Amino acid sequence: MQLARRNLLRDQLLNTVIVQGSAESLAFSADSFDVVIIADVIEHVRDINAALTEIARVLRPGGLLICVTPHAGIQKAWSFVILSPELR
Repeated sequence: MQLARRNLLRDQLLNTVIVQGSAESLAFSADSFDVVIIADVIEHVRDINAALTEIARVLRPGGLLICVTPHAGIQKAWSFVILSPELR
């Protein structure tokens, strides 16, 4: 986490938030983010539906989820999944 934060500062990506916690219970208000990126996470979540529900809750209307996973059972290897507004 410290390395990631240092890299963000180095690259001047000052409007980026990196957090560690439970995907099933996010510590953010509803409609907080335009984009949520999870990389190599979804395959480790106990309750994928709960995690996606939480992500949808913190995304602003029209927000975008970018999910990268190497797990072929969840999506084709190294694919991107976009949570469409219709699922909110």
